[in-house]
Amino acid sequence: MAYGTLYLQKKWFSEDSPTNPHKSTATLTFEGIPVVTETVTIGGTEVYEFVATAENVQEGNIAVVLGETLTADKAVEELAKAINANSVLVTAVASKEDDTVV
Repeated sequence: MAYGTLYLQKKWFSEDSPTNPHKSTATLTFEGIPVVTETVTIGGTEVYEFVATAENVQEGNIAVVLGETLTADKAVEELAKAINANSVLVTAVASKEDDTVV
């Protein structure tokens, strides 16, 4: 009969849900002018709605106020501002060069 040595070590993993040390990224590209009432949803819970004035936003949505200037550059800038002011999930960076929000 052979005997071996068993070494017990402290647990190296957490009882909590696993976490990923790498952040997720996504890019939203505007290929045209957004239409008032169009929405962008983040995480299934944060709904950003493009509107002319803040009073026009549907209840529960977050206003992305474009005013009278309906351009892709304006939409990118205002969407990034709205996300950074309201989101608990992500932060956004606007790029007017290629009309993207990252």
